[in-house]
Amino acid sequence: MSFSFNTKAILSSTAVHAPASEGATESTPEVENTSTEGETFKAKAIALAKKESDGMAKAMSAVMQAKEDWQGGPIKVLFALKDAYGEELASFPQPDDDTSNNPDKFKVEVVDTSGKSSMRPTTFYTVFADNTREGAAIVQELEWLKRASNSEAVKTGIPKEIMELAENPQARLSRENFLSGRRTTIRNSYKKAMALGFQFEAVNGVSGVVADFVYVPDKEGNDTAEIANTTKPIIVYVPSTDGKPAKKYELFSIGAFLKLNAKKAIEKGGGFANLKSTVTRATGGATGNGQANEVPPIKTVETFLGRFVEVYRFMDEMQMAKDQKDIGQLYKLLNHKDAQELVVSVVEMRNYLDDIDKELSLSKKYTALQAAGSDLTRKAA
Repeated sequence: MSFSFNTKAILSSTAVHAPASEGATESTPEVENTSTEGETFKAKAIALAKKESDGMAKAMSAVMQAKEDWQGGPIKVLFALKDAYGEELASFPQPDDDTSNNPDKFKVEVVDTSGKSSMRPTTFYTVFADNTREGAAIVQELEWLKRASNSEAVKTGIPKEIMELAENPQARLSRENFLSGRRTTIRNSYKKAMALGFQFEAVNGVSGVVADFVYVPDKEGNDTAEIANTTKPIIVYVPSTDGKPAKKYELFSIGAFLKLNAKKAIEKGGGFANLKSTVTRATGGATGNGQANEVPPIKTVETFLGRFVEVYRFMDEMQMAKDQKDIGQLYKLLNHKDAQELVVSVVEMRNYLDDIDKELSLSKKYTALQAAGSDLTRKAA
């Protein structure tokens, strides 16, 4: 992942290079072969967490202490991650993804105290956060408190102060709640930071717009490397062609920026207005652009063929993509209990195409194109 925002905006408080021993510039760690796919993803998250940098730890500490009072908390964490992992950050999954071949959500085998095993859901960012320095310390203390308060559990390795704390139920519960809250904060902070990074990539992929952070200016009015301490630290603008300041722009909070739908904007032709329309409040079942949530009807064969070619292009793109996220989402939708109309549409369209193929001998024509070396063809008919 190569974030498209201004690279000078590395916050001085987080721009700490990871020690060489932490392997910040190494390639993505290889994970051991495991019995399940989920175990492989879990091992990857643990291996990456072990490479945590001092900058990451410092940024996370600032976030926890401030409780994210400043909108820039996720930004600090994002820059710390980029500083620690560089291009290796591309191996991190998109938060909440469960359809690609690099998912955030997966299942791992868990064995309970009775020895019974079961597959339970977890996420990359849960495993990752729990295996960073701060996260691992929290998990360890929670485990000690649990054992210390259980009269039947083995007490080996539990520090004296934890044993003493466990004797006071109210104090123990208060500490457990505090630790659980911090554990959630760490997990959500890494997740939100990465969501922000992926969103910058997506928005900067929309033609005609640029997304960047809002910087603190110096006395001469030039941007510094410091992000402005504001509730709206992100700007999306249309670059000027005459060197003057951009006339079209909008400031976003992190939450509002994450709601922009870059893919829908690209479908509409890109540009500033189409991007903004994807988050416009809608009423009465309307879409983001205030219009009915319907696909424009097809009334001519020419329009049908244009749509058909675009459907094929997108399906081909889905199947050839490395992450397989979109095709995974397609399968998920087709397998949904309420997908009857979709199922009928796919199967009956296939039947119609089979009839057209037989009547017009399209497979023979396709084979002839293959034999002639046409670069339009790939799969055998």
